[in-house]
Amino acid sequence: MLFGQKKPEGKTVLLLDVDNGSVGAALVRLEVDKAPRLFGETREYMRAPATRDTQSLMQAIGTSARTVLGKAAEVAGRLRNSSSLQARDAGVISEAKIFLSAPWGLPDLAGEPVFVPPMEQLLRESLAGPLAGTPVTLHTAAGGMLGGARQVLPYEESYLLCLIGSEVSELLLVSGGLPSAYATAPFGRHTVVRTLRTHGGLTDEEAHSLFALRGAPHEAAAEASRHFAEGFADAAGDILTGTPAAKVFVLAHGNSGEWFARALSASPAMSELFPRGGVVRALGARHVSPFLTAHSQEPDLMLGLEALFTNDSLKW
Repeated sequence: MLFGQKKPEGKTVLLLDVDNGSVGAALVRLEVDKAPRLFGETREYMRAPATRDTQSLMQAIGTSARTVLGKAAEVAGRLRNSSSLQARDAGVISEAKIFLSAPWGLPDLAGEPVFVPPMEQLLRESLAGPLAGTPVTLHTAAGGMLGGARQVLPYEESYLLCLIGSEVSELLLVSGGLPSAYATAPFGRHTVVRTLRTHGGLTDEEAHSLFALRGAPHEAAAEASRHFAEGFADAAGDILTGTPAAKVFVLAHGNSGEWFARALSASPAMSELFPRGGVVRALGARHVSPFLTAHSQEPDLMLGLEALFTNDSLKW
């Protein structure tokens, strides 16, 4: 203790990650001078709709949010009823942090982030049931991604982070550890799934399974790969002007990050974007795991990064 001050105790924070096609939740235990402990992780994935319908997507997100929040609250409740004092403390949720991907939450590099009011209201109402009275703060998924990635990536030079969403992907140019440009692009996992479903005759399950395969064993998969890489190049070209970034890190839910990274590496569009050459890598759960404690065997990538962001932003 310093001058009679008691050393701050740990706290448990609820993380809610809202993508444009999935919702994830976890509890993170934070203690001074310790790596964050992630537990109770869960994520609900939504089926790729035939067309993009914002209203239907919001309703599906609301349903998934209530499901994952219920599971997180159940884990916390079991801990609070434990015979262990340490476990009981871990079951007390001090606050909740909601991370919103585009289009629900957009960073403004020159000001405050922008959140879609109907989505914010929907999520706050979902929290009011299992976690009534818990303080809630909103963040962009891009901010959580960058905050966590800065602790994982050892690079000081400029690089491009690409978060593959279900319907919308986000690109963040990082220079000297700080965001310098941001863009969104209208493609994601569901874009690929719809292409494979419509032009390849595959079921959703078969389409998702292709993400785990090397190469493009299906003509429609090769077309989807080309379409994604070209869309990425268009979006990235708008924010790379004047910044010599030669590294691209791809983040995606589940096991699809490697697929998207290979799609970029194989595309001629990347040679035009990086005429002096560059490196494309998938940033996966295995890269985040060493910075967490007591997590599942393969932690949820975005929840893991958001746990690192939350831990780093604590004011003890």
